[in-house]
Amino acid sequence: MVPCDFAIDPSAAAGDPARCRLQCDAASVGGAVPDVAVGADLHACLLAAPAGSMAGVNVVATSRVVAVSGTPPSTADWGFTLGANAVALRLRGVVNRAPLSYYGALVHCTHCADVDLGVTATSLYGAVASDAALAAAAAATAAGRDVGTGAVHLGAAADVDAAYVRCTNITGAAGWACLAMSFNPAQGLSARVREVQASATATYWPAAATACADFAGGGLLVGGGAVLVRPGSAYMAAGTDTCSAAATAAAVSVTFTGATPGMVSGNSGGCGAFLSVLGCGSVPVSG
Repeated sequence: MVPCDFAIDPSAAAGDPARCRLQCDAASVGGAVPDVAVGADLHACLLAAPAGSMAGVNVVATSRVVAVSGTPPSTADWGFTLGANAVALRLRGVVNRAPLSYYGALVHCTHCADVDLGVTATSLYGAVASDAALAAAAAATAAGRDVGTGAVHLGAAADVDAAYVRCTNITGAAGWACLAMSFNPAQGLSARVREVQASATATYWPAAATACADFAGGGLLVGGGAVLVRPGSAYMAAGTDTCSAAATAAAVSVTFTGATPGMVSGNSGGCGAFLSVLGCGSVPVSG
């Protein structure tokens, strides 16, 4: 696994290493240097940060592309997206007091098949609750369902070992507030979470009263809760929140294993407020 470390805190003083940092060390394990697309605000911060704050990554883009229709209410983007060659990662970091991004999760990897995760996210904030039209437009597109405005998104996840995921005071999120894991239904997903904390997190509540019951309409995007597990958008039927006919079903396992695996309090919105799991067909789900 390629070890990567990051820090994002727009409220920290300029020049403070805690303000922004993105460092990977592929050489230590003989792995490939990860490709990364860096959000415009984060990239500007990294360029002005102390020497070595951005290291061991191949920057393929200095901005990310918004994947929802309409004009985002905010163009701020303090996030980053690790590319398709970042398959096996040991990812550790902190995100504090940053705006959630309409360009994707603040911490995003597109092909995290095998990942060891440890992330702390505090006081992140979004504006989606005040822009229901944008949320509805995003829900109508496959790309929009993958984006949302949450903290961490692991794409193409297959084997996830989350040492800890700690989310506190995250507001105005869409789709999920803390952690999203999307997977290939044919491969399934095995996720082990040794510690998860979700306190005072809130996702936008969908307008449709039935959205949470059947994940129809915009429910999957705008009301997933703190933690969302679902098939990737490539396996969803166009314009819907149902699996495509080509998607086959494998087992999905989400297991909380630690001595104190869950600390959940004060969450609101979403479907179940904490954990939502969506599969394809008759999918065995355990946890």
